[in-house]
Amino acid sequence: MTPDQYFEAFVQGNYDDYIENKGCVRRAFNAALSASHMADHYFLYYKSHNSSKVSQFKTIGIFVNHISNNTNEYFKDIRSIANAYKHLYTGHNPKYSQYSSISSAGTIEAVKLTGGNIKNVGEGISKVVYTRKSGQQFDFFPALEVVVQYWDKEFS
Repeated sequence: MTPDQYFEAFVQGNYDDYIENKGCVRRAFNAALSASHMADHYFLYYKSHNSSKVSQFKTIGIFVNHISNNTNEYFKDIRSIANAYKHLYTGHNPKYSQYSSISSAGTIEAVKLTGGNIKNVGEGISKVVYTRKSGQQFDFFPALEVVVQYWDKEFS
């Protein structure tokens, strides 16, 4: 499977599923997982089949940092979300902690907005949010959107 085939089948497919229900943590996780694994698939595929596309990156870690730098650090968040469910507590293990922007799967949740003082929010809207180690809380959708757009540009 080529990277563009993986993008279309998994990254875009899981993104579309999430868009149908932006309040579903399961769909958010599936979208984060495939978007995160896109880096591994892209890096390893091109390392074997067209090394000039990734020759400036000695390791997957350097490539991941490059993507993060080009997505306002949202790729680090997306990868952290994918790893939080895999490793549970990314903040406890020094191997993962230095590369993670969130501390555990418990920092990813669905919230139901009830309108009130929130502008342009309808009654009963749900969305997925995550909390970085710094305590800042972010809406999952804009982070995912930036990362998917990054990959989309790679294949355009």
